[in-house]
Amino acid sequence: IPTHNRSDFILKAMKSIQVQTFQDFEIIIIDDGSTDNTQLVLKEYFKKFPNFKDKCKYWKFKNNCGIPTALNKGYELASGKYVCQLSSDDWWKEDKLELQVNYLDSNPESGLVYSNYKFVDLDDHNKTWDVNCFHSEDRSEMYKKMFEGCYLNACTFLMRIEFFREVGEYSLFYHHEWNQDYHFNFRAIAQDKWRLAKIDESLAFITIHGGQASKQGKCGLGNDKLIPE
Repeated sequence: IPTHNRSDFILKAMKSIQVQTFQDFEIIIIDDGSTDNTQLVLKEYFKKFPNFKDKCKYWKFKNNCGIPTALNKGYELASGKYVCQLSSDDWWKEDKLELQVNYLDSNPESGLVYSNYKFVDLDDHNKTWDVNCFHSEDRSEMYKKMFEGCYLNACTFLMRIEFFREVGEYSLFYHHEWNQDYHFNFRAIAQDKWRLAKIDESLAFITIHGGQASKQGKCGLGNDKLIPE
């Protein structure tokens, strides 16, 4: 979970992971130089759920480095065979991990599985609508479709760690959230070793609100640690 000044949102993201029907996971929170009370909010949350705290690691950059740097640090620290990401202002359907883990377990030729999702407009009375993501077994069709819009949302992904390493880290050249996703998605589609798969359900809720996306800043050192006592 990459986050920057999202103390008002992050607990909803965390709770959506806590209630997952699949529970064999770790959470790596990458605090991208937050200046609000994000760390305090998390500390108080884990006082209530100490067992859940044991599943979590917390890393904080001294300065705001931007989303690509935060994501790459999270994937660097990950120890599981499957990896995924969740923006700190979004959340998952409770069976998201179970469905996707079962899919990858049963389909070794697939390196990434994604899904549909729902937009939630927090600035318009929580208005929601479904996004049915394009999918084709013809990789060239998926590639061409990307030029019409970034139809793959990374918060719906579950990837094999080998797949992520083969595609490569998020590029630090692209500082805007959608640009970095475009670049990663193009590379994910272009590789020909692994199949891309889709579960035809909305498994993530993606919010729309003012002030979104971590801005690129001057990067500093962080401290790799569990949520403090």
